[in-house]
Amino acid sequence: ALLYIARQPKDKYVKVDEKGGVGQPTDILLSNFPNPFNSVTDIQFRLKQRENIVISIYDISGRLVQRHELGDKNAGQHRERIEFTNESSGLYFYHVRGDLGRSQIKKMILVK
Repeated sequence: ALLYIARQPKDKYVKVDEKGGVGQPTDILLSNFPNPFNSVTDIQFRLKQRENIVISIYDISGRLVQRHELGDKNAGQHRERIEFTNESSGLYFYHVRGDLGRSQIKKMILVK
């Protein structure tokens, strides 16, 4: 069941299912902790091979609120701390994308 469609750059759309995942195969495994969170959360992801990684954060309306260009990351486990200083409480989506075409979207809840 479709829960949300996040607007992506260049007018591309990504379907997010009710469990917060994307409807496409991925080699990026991810989660965030804590979730729900108050102003700071860590996004953890695992790569099977080296990739250039970008994390984009969207609000419930699909508006990009943060973008983190992490650069080249080796295969293995990684963690990126995300701070929400100006954003309001609510539901957000984070999109972890690699330059080899792998990506995944999950949801998180900010409670201030």
